[in-house]
Amino acid sequence: MSTIGVPIARLSHQLVFLLFIWSTHAFATVSLGPTLPGAAVQNSTVLLVALPIKNFGDTDASNVVIRDVVLLGAHLESPARLPVSLGTIASGEREVLNLSFIVRKLDPAKTYRVLVQGRYDGRTFGRTHRGNDRDDRHENGKDEDERGKGEHGHEFHFVVDVQLPPPAPGSDTSSSNTGPTRATQGPYPLLPQPPQTENNEDRAPTPIGSPSFLFPHTATGTSPQALQLTSYPGASPDGAVGFIINTNANGIADRFPPDPSAVGSGTSSNLVLATANLYLKYSTDGGSTFTTVSNLSTVFGDQPDGGYCCDQVVHYIPSIDRVVWLIQTNQPKDSAGKPTGGNRLRIA
Repeated sequence: MSTIGVPIARLSHQLVFLLFIWSTHAFATVSLGPTLPGAAVQNSTVLLVALPIKNFGDTDASNVVIRDVVLLGAHLESPARLPVSLGTIASGEREVLNLSFIVRKLDPAKTYRVLVQGRYDGRTFGRTHRGNDRDDRHENGKDEDERGKGEHGHEFHFVVDVQLPPPAPGSDTSSSNTGPTRATQGPYPLLPQPPQTENNEDRAPTPIGSPSFLFPHTATGTSPQALQLTSYPGASPDGAVGFIINTNANGIADRFPPDPSAVGSGTSSNLVLATANLYLKYSTDGGSTFTTVSNLSTVFGDQPDGGYCCDQVVHYIPSIDRVVWLIQTNQPKDSAGKPTGGNRLRIA
């Protein structure tokens, strides 16, 4: 019995291993669908749509092609010709399909419905799409062997609602502060900083419109002029450009872009502030030397929301001799890492 049991045990292990490999492939799926589209209006009759198409599945969708796009009562202006290739959409990733429609009676308050039809290649183990998914491996007389073993073509379609954003309220001069104001008494003890994450959600992308000039042209053209700088830092002879000081303050090694913003007080205080995405540098000697602050809790004494984040901007206002500092916070998150609120802005 023992001489027979050993081969059977080995065979059982091999069968389990093969079944595991088969099940891994059998449930690998492609699931293409839209996420929140971006929309805008151009020239009052052109509807611009940036439509993200995301692969919610756990395997890649290759050769993704958009065959037809329809918005009832509108003419598709761009892309000028269909089909349009989106290439491969990896699992968990998205590609943006940029569209423009001519709509004669464009109503900003109306929700527009866009129908998208397309096709992709992928393996046909199990379900492969949210919605319509037709196996067309015999289309155009091509059978499975010509496309590759297990590789089939699939059609998909979906309908997405497009809602125009409300018009911007414009701009005005603020002469009062309705938010809480607190004078800091720093420096404060350093508080533990949450992980510096900057994950961008699948927000609606910005539609691409025709090039346009936002500002009037310069009245008279100018030609490039040599600065004739003999040393650096230095100033050009005509005073057009001046470099008072040039200090290499170094950055903080990280995976985030610097997003720099800097300002000098221009007064006898010799104060200079320079911000980046996740830190601040300040100088009290006119920019000759800088001190780095990488944890802003030492400045404000707290740790709001999900911690201090990024996108800082600084400006000097001569009329009140003050530097205004705008700071963004991270989104608060629950124990599972899911955002529970939005970003906030702090002004100092």
